[in-house]
Amino acid sequence: MHDDRVDDTVDVVHGHQQLSLFNAHYYRRCFLPIHVYDAATCRPVAMVLRLGKTPTGEEIRGYLRRLVRRIRARWPTTRILIRGDGHYGRAHIMARCENNGVDYPFGQPGNKVLQRLVDESADDIRTRRALERKSVLRVMPKPLQGEILEDETSRLRSHRGNRDGLDIRFVVTNLDKGSAEHIYDVIYCARGRAENLIKMHKSQLASDRTSCRSPIANQVRLVLHTAAYWLMLTLREGGAHDASSAQRRVGYAAAQAAQARRTTAHQGPTYGRTGPAA
Repeated sequence: MHDDRVDDTVDVVHGHQQLSLFNAHYYRRCFLPIHVYDAATCRPVAMVLRLGKTPTGEEIRGYLRRLVRRIRARWPTTRILIRGDGHYGRAHIMARCENNGVDYPFGQPGNKVLQRLVDESADDIRTRRALERKSVLRVMPKPLQGEILEDETSRLRSHRGNRDGLDIRFVVTNLDKGSAEHIYDVIYCARGRAENLIKMHKSQLASDRTSCRSPIANQVRLVLHTAAYWLMLTLREGGAHDASSAQRRVGYAAAQAAQARRTTAHQGPTYGRTGPAA
């Protein structure tokens, strides 16, 4: 099974690079690149630089179409599951997944219809929390069934009441096995790990330094940062499997000196050499 986590992240710019836009949510001029990770290995699958605005349904559908096509070209019989937030919980995106045999749990933005359907259980939670004097009361009501383009789709609800009020979250999925608690807690909420991977990608490798004016150049920078991220994971896994790897000598260690407009690389000693470098 190929389990992908899809999310976008803010990439603040300090100029007027092409594709950068002012985003009112972040109150910054930025890009909003899309990151896709494989859940089993935490490896990056795709990094796409894009406009600094919320992606449209057609845009997301195009990305997912190309992503699924490339995976199926290499592993035609692999079952694919894609997790995403509320940007992806749109009817035509879900229809695209279902028509191509792709499983999904997506965040579902609330609306008046959904709110009306959960009013009764929401009032019950408010009352029970007050009577039992609990700081937090979490309930997972029975899934709602709805039709999305003639396909049966389940909407899960997670209610959490606390002193700050009621927090209701909706998740839409086409998975027909597993309890609501399992789908929400284990499958959907696992996408939070993708957020940690994005933070590592940005903080440890400075992948949000997309300061070139051309979007093609910035996309190339994002690809190079992703290659470095892959190398970092490989070295980390090698160290975990072999304790003696800490004693190994690295053949070509490079120390980068970041300057304003250039990077200088210093070649380290050759692997296996016992004497000083030539």
